[in-house]
Amino acid sequence: MGVIYSGIELEQGAIPRDGAHVEAADMVLAKLSDIEWVTTALVHGSVIDGKSNRRSDLDVLAVYDFDNLSQIPKSIGIVKKELDEVGKRTAVKIEANIWPLREPLGARKQRMYDMLFSWHLRHAMIDGKGLVGEADKLTLEVADMLPAGDVEAIRDVALNYTVYKQGGFTGAPSRYIDGDPRALSAMQRGLELPKAVGRKVAQLVAACEGREVAGNDFNYDNDLLDGTTRIALARLGLLNADYTEYLEEMYAKDSPRQVEVKSYVRWLDSTYNIVMSNGILATVGLSQFIHDYQVKI
Repeated sequence: MGVIYSGIELEQGAIPRDGAHVEAADMVLAKLSDIEWVTTALVHGSVIDGKSNRRSDLDVLAVYDFDNLSQIPKSIGIVKKELDEVGKRTAVKIEANIWPLREPLGARKQRMYDMLFSWHLRHAMIDGKGLVGEADKLTLEVADMLPAGDVEAIRDVALNYTVYKQGGFTGAPSRYIDGDPRALSAMQRGLELPKAVGRKVAQLVAACEGREVAGNDFNYDNDLLDGTTRIALARLGLLNADYTEYLEEMYAKDSPRQVEVKSYVRWLDSTYNIVMSNGILATVGLSQFIHDYQVKI
């Protein structure tokens, strides 16, 4: 979603230039199409939809076949090596799912636990704009069988996801260290939290109220949440917007001066603990809300 770049990356120019995401998408599809055991290569999300920005990552799904289990580590390693090469050449962060073609239906359902994510993959495969190879039949089968009105299944998904996000904050480093991937990941989790968890909450609220939710319909009434949770999410949303603006300002400079890079790192450092504390508040509050919210009569 919203990548956080370190001061080191800013100083080295390792931030995607204009058009880099489309270039990376084309490179991924070309490279994966040359691997004979990759049956499906799908680039999906904001880049294919034409809605990406400098902070977007590139969403990729690769499905691979195999003759025996011993081949799998090497097969996955080759795919990851190609994706790493694309990321290195374009500075685009790649978020990849690499799935086996043949696995139990229940295993694939666990991979596609989110209803909206499943429907999104189905739409992307059928649309075919970012697809090389064949639409994966098992993925389509799972997407078609997910019950839109299964309130308790949706509640469990939302609760598990929120608790997972919370663990990212409590397990994060105590302070920001520039270039530490753990700190950058935790920071990203926090700034993307309102949108990421909001999707899950919107699904639950819609299901409880007997409405359908699909596509990009992630809206729900924030007034349903308690004040502390609502304020924490609002703060994270504002910080996310501030960071995007700041990054664009830094990127506009052909070569940021050392003093500007240091100022950028200080901003990340001073913002880090604010993001962590509000991330914890928001996820604890959301967990309680998700657990308690019931069908409206």
